[in-house]
Amino acid sequence: MQSNKIIYLLFLSSTLLSYTNDSYANIQVKENTTSIAASNTFLDSNVINSNMLPRGSAMITKSGDLAATGISSIIHVAPGAMSTSGDAFNPTLDGVRIGLKNAIILAKENNIKSIALPFIGSSIFIHSIGITKKELAKEILQAIDTEDGMRKVMMVYKDHNEYLMFVNLKEELHLSDDIEIMEGSITRFEDHQAESIINAANMEVQFGGGVSGAIARATNDAYAIDGYANTEIKEFYGQFQSVIETVEEEVSRELKSIKDDIKNEMVQLENNKEKALQNSNIYNLKNKQLAMEKAAKEIPWYAYLQLYPIVTYQKNSLKKEIVKIDNENMRLLSRYSSNRAKLESKLREVETQKSSLLESKIKTISIK
Repeated sequence: MQSNKIIYLLFLSSTLLSYTNDSYANIQVKENTTSIAASNTFLDSNVINSNMLPRGSAMITKSGDLAATGISSIIHVAPGAMSTSGDAFNPTLDGVRIGLKNAIILAKENNIKSIALPFIGSSIFIHSIGITKKELAKEILQAIDTEDGMRKVMMVYKDHNEYLMFVNLKEELHLSDDIEIMEGSITRFEDHQAESIINAANMEVQFGGGVSGAIARATNDAYAIDGYANTEIKEFYGQFQSVIETVEEEVSRELKSIKDDIKNEMVQLENNKEKALQNSNIYNLKNKQLAMEKAAKEIPWYAYLQLYPIVTYQKNSLKKEIVKIDNENMRLLSRYSSNRAKLESKLREVETQKSSLLESKIKTISIK
């Protein structure tokens, strides 16, 4: 049975510049696979480039030599990354919860009626998650309590106190009878009689240490399973390439719109500057000053002596007016230069922020 999952792409309004407009789009993509479930996870370009599954995903693979014992498949849960750290990679409690729910989705899609799981996250990841074992156990039990008729066996290996903790929690939480608590090994079919087992894996979907290492050794085919997982992850992201390209196109259009707005403001600023300078009448005043000086030179000296007080007063008044307007124009040009510098800075900022804006938008893609 194939799943038809919907990806909702929400283009959040950018906070980069005040020019950005809010925009929203829904893009639907069919995910035709029964090997990976990634419901309620988010795409991240760093995770994609690292060829890892989104945190909280699950993948089903073959089980190698375990198939002959009755364990037909392994469902790998990815609560966090093993080899990389960062906001999109660090193991989280949500990664455990969502990963288990996606594991159950995969089991249903592959007609699996019973699964066995270990104490996921209780070893390597628990310190990063920042939770006690009892709190983690409670979250795991609540995550798998789906009341869907699927038999789920919580396996506890060589720790009777942990076994009692799970038994008591199941009673306290009033969980369904679908959940069983047993002591034994996750790799021994006779201990749990479950047709599929859950691996405490990672976003790389590569076998590691602890329980994961024990499962790897039991398969006697870990290298091939790791290789299969790597290929499946690439194909998984191939489905979303058109979505990612749509995001890139949206970012390019958005940045072009922002840059066009800034350039239009720069043109308007230039026009306003020229109009302000023309309206200041400085040119007419300076021409008037030149004409007055020329006329003074052309009249006879005896007439100039008679007119000297009047001419001098007019020249000084005109000079003061010119100085005043010159000062105003200098302030105008200073404001113009400051505003233009701000616009040029915003323009440079837009041109250098494409990658970060693209990253922020890709992170808003949630897989439903």
